[in-house]
Amino acid sequence: DRKFSAGIHTGLIDYYGDLNKQWFDHRAYRGHVGLSLMYSLNPWLNIGVSGNYGRFGYHVNAVSSKDLTGLSAKMLQANAQLRLKFNNGVWLEENSKLQPFLFIGTGFSDYREDKLFRGQQLVVEGSDWTGNAGAGLSYMITDFFGVNYTLNYALTNHDKRDGISTGGNDQFMQHSI
Repeated sequence: DRKFSAGIHTGLIDYYGDLNKQWFDHRAYRGHVGLSLMYSLNPWLNIGVSGNYGRFGYHVNAVSSKDLTGLSAKMLQANAQLRLKFNNGVWLEENSKLQPFLFIGTGFSDYREDKLFRGQQLVVEGSDWTGNAGAGLSYMITDFFGVNYTLNYALTNHDKRDGISTGGNDQFMQHSI
């Protein structure tokens, strides 16, 4: 019945690149906040946009906090996505409390120096296009309000934001609630 939806979210950004070759590493987690807008095309598909502001980085183990090295940047990010809904009336009821989905899309990320970081600053400032894919699950508390978790994987079009280029573009995952 409702074609439009809007959301406010927060979560973590998980960097993967030349400095960190491991997903779900707490040293790579940085916070973000954002907004999203969705439009329902039909029972199967949504299109949407989202914008996020947060931090992107990784800290290398050091003897003391004065010796911290790593990557640290402020990141502004925007995405557009096409979402396949599982609560489409065939796989799950359209008004199901649980509403899983998959999505693909594209995005834009801008990286700037983070003055809060102490130690070596490795960020190479600039902007990247991203290819995005992910999954999520919404739980509808009422007909108008729900809680959502989304995992967005993003592959950047460069291998240079962390100051090292050894092949394989920099990547990140956004965990949002």
